[in-house]
Amino acid sequence: MNACKCCFHKQKNMMEFFKIQNNGEKELNVRELTNIVYELVKRNGMLEERLLKIENRETRKTKKNIIEYLKQHPANHSFVDWLKKVVIRIDVEDLLSLHHFSYPECVLKVLKRTLTAVFKEGGLPLSAYTEKRGIVYVFNGDEWREITHEELKKIAFLIYEKFNDVYFTWEKANRGLANFDDLSDLYMCKIDVSVSLKEQKLNDMRRILYDVVHVSMRDIIEYY
Repeated sequence: MNACKCCFHKQKNMMEFFKIQNNGEKELNVRELTNIVYELVKRNGMLEERLLKIENRETRKTKKNIIEYLKQHPANHSFVDWLKKVVIRIDVEDLLSLHHFSYPECVLKVLKRTLTAVFKEGGLPLSAYTEKRGIVYVFNGDEWREITHEELKKIAFLIYEKFNDVYFTWEKANRGLANFDDLSDLYMCKIDVSVSLKEQKLNDMRRILYDVVHVSMRDIIEYY
């Protein structure tokens, strides 16, 4: 990458500064070295301040671009309609994993697996961008907006229902097990106690949504 003109001039000025300070001597004394360090620190601070202003300007521009882009690209269906159609696959192995993991951990695993599968198909009413890290947008049928905890809870409830379905299937097939009662209590307690996920776990769900669906705005907007 070619250096910008301002950087070239700063480098040239710095070289001249060193020449003046050195003044043809073989070694610089402590005061001269201190002055050089002071000047370097001062110039570095100015450059950092200028870089921060540029980054802030670019961030504001990017946020505006994301909003404009989303307005022009509605999803094929709303988040509510998508929830009615999305296929969440949970099998006995997921149920048995409750031996070693908490229910919320199992939910996050299922969520990531489900999203990874459906994301490849496209048309998700969910969007996220590298330039707005951690923010997930949801299409409500009319517009895009940030996803809410209530919408995250709806996803969690779907997974909860699927875990229940798998549990009852397992229950019918394993009533003859010697330790059936203990296993049944373990699974049901872990699932039922966690039907209402706490805020921290909902935030974990949001992070998984972001990790799976986020893209870079630079890759999809032509003027970047």
